[in-house]
Amino acid sequence: MEISTISVGRMNNGAHYLYNVDFYSRIDADTAVKGKLTEVLPAYKQAIDNEDIALKISQKSLNSDKIDEYDKQRDTLFMAIKSVVKAQMFVADQEIHTAAAMVNQLIKDYKLNVRGQLDKETGLLVNIIYDLENKYAAEVHKLGLDLFLTQLKESNLSVRKYTDSRNKELLDKPDYKLAEARKATDAAYQKVVRMINAHAVLEGDALYKNLIMLQNQEIVHYKQQVLKQSVPPSTGGPVRPTEPDPPTDPETPGGGGDRPEIE
Repeated sequence: MEISTISVGRMNNGAHYLYNVDFYSRIDADTAVKGKLTEVLPAYKQAIDNEDIALKISQKSLNSDKIDEYDKQRDTLFMAIKSVVKAQMFVADQEIHTAAAMVNQLIKDYKLNVRGQLDKETGLLVNIIYDLENKYAAEVHKLGLDLFLTQLKESNLSVRKYTDSRNKELLDKPDYKLAEARKATDAAYQKVVRMINAHAVLEGDALYKNLIMLQNQEIVHYKQQVLKQSVPPSTGGPVRPTEPDPPTDPETPGGGGDRPEIE
């Protein structure tokens, strides 16, 4: 009796991580077997932990949430300034009317579209804010736009800051790091499987039978649900496997996204 092979390199990211976490947990709960794997189990656990970190970084940048938050904030503020300026163009006071007309023309000249490309909007706002703070400072004050302008500037600066941070993350190539983390996990996994199988051969399978049966059932489940292979149900013994496929791009294996299709 031995643990079957499975093409772990073809699993999507989420399934790959979950498969290894569950296998490690199964071993960790089996005190007798765990005691036989002291040479390889710590490295396997560390590899899984490293993969978890890489997976979280690759899945989503927290900077994206911040960019979205401050982008919406600056859009709201800019539209509010436009509305206030337009409204004050109808005020009877000639000085306010003139100030509003000047600021309104400035805004029209820049042709800023808050639904446009993110970086383009950021650049246009830098210039608009500069003009409003300098060339049109008196008009801004007369129209009561000082607080609006201050908050608009802060929001635009925040978008720039978090955009820069996200760009630096991209330079660190999180997907590449995840691929490397997966390879390390795969190597550690194979060592654990080989050692369990070797012990079962040399010592007899009495001590390892329960773990092997459970893992082979799990392997059948992953082959059917994740890898979409036609595999007969596990009868408890090893399902004679084909040789594992070479590792592939972790973003495309198994034909799924990052969430394992497991029922």
